Amino acid sequence: MVVDQEPVTELIPVVSEVPRGRFAPWERALAAVIAGIVVFGVSAGNVWVSSLACLGLIVLVLALAALPSRRSYQAAPRGDRRSGLLVGVVWAGVIAVSLMVLFAVPESYTLTGGVLAAFVAASAVWGVLVYLDSSDAKCRGLVES
Repeated sequence: MVVDQEPVTELIPVVSEVPRGRFAPWERALAAVIAGIVVFGVSAGNVWVSSLACLGLIVLVLALAALPSRRSYQAAPRGDRRSGLLVGVVWAGVIAVSLMVLFAVPESYTLTGGVLAAFVAASAVWGVLVYLDSSDAKCRGLVES
């Protein structure tokens, strides 16, 4: 006797497969933290911090692209240009905030401005990645289901 479907019982409900998002929570957190460090380095005018964080961001992008779970996304693209444009707009805003803090904040408040800019950047990067995994982005056609 071959059973194709698991029987439904009162004690143990059948768990339907939950659709997985494009980004795991640890991927979103790592991208947000690295973006915050990059922005802190730029906002505070510290070339060493921002350079090392940029190198870490490049390594992160290359490492995530090489993961076996990501190769299925590369074989069948799931997004379109609008999702890339949204990410680009968020990064342009992050760059604008960090440059504004670098040039507009007085020297005595460099650390405070850098930390606040880092939190804004990390929140923006986290938010755009969460939005791209949301059902609203799928309804708007930014990503395929």
